[in-house]
Amino acid sequence: MPYIGTCLLICTYLLIGLSVPFTFREAALRTQTSAFSEEGIVRTRKLLENAGLPAEAPLDQLASKRKLRKGQHVLQSKCVVCHDLRTILAKPRIPTDWVRLVNRMAIKPMIGEPIHQEEEWTVSAYLIAITPDIQVSARQQRQEQMRADEAKIAVQTATVAMEMEATTGVAAVAYDEVEAKALFEDRCSQCHALTDVEDYPPRSEEETTELITRMIDIGLYLEEEEIEIITRYINENYLVSQLP
Repeated sequence: MPYIGTCLLICTYLLIGLSVPFTFREAALRTQTSAFSEEGIVRTRKLLENAGLPAEAPLDQLASKRKLRKGQHVLQSKCVVCHDLRTILAKPRIPTDWVRLVNRMAIKPMIGEPIHQEEEWTVSAYLIAITPDIQVSARQQRQEQMRADEAKIAVQTATVAMEMEATTGVAAVAYDEVEAKALFEDRCSQCHALTDVEDYPPRSEEETTELITRMIDIGLYLEEEEIEIITRYINENYLVSQLP
């Protein structure tokens, strides 16, 4: 029995650890959310009417700032014991779905303290209240992913264009060494010191492509022409084979 208890305790800490990034995301939503505004409370109160809560649920109280804060506390203190919040914050839901989801989770066996009925109502109301903010966050993530995907395609296109230039001698994009250096320093210095490239230069053109793709993945935005220019500049000035 002591071994089982120890294993359960370790699993609990692991789950809480996995929840931390999404807890921060929920905290970010909290600072930007319109849920606690007068308009948000009116919207939430109206949505609660058709959310599928039992008749005895005090809808006016659940739509108050005090109860919404309590629902937020339940989410942050109890829900994270079994969930990493990914399923909660990654996907917006309609009010009836939130109520059913919370109820399903509340009646399941829990490692920690159970969620009582009133807490079930308050966390449902809170999730309904922040759904517009979750929708905005999800939409922004989709847009960022689309931009990243487009940029990766541009990196591949730039690589092909430079290979064609090496074969035909005709440049697909006008290239000026001075302008390329300025562009490289401006864009790349936004995320890290330029000495990082000097200290750890790419060893091949493939590594240059991987480097730029990695920078795009973490948020660097480049136009297609800029990708080709920066790629060429790095290859001509930082590639290990080009260094003296």
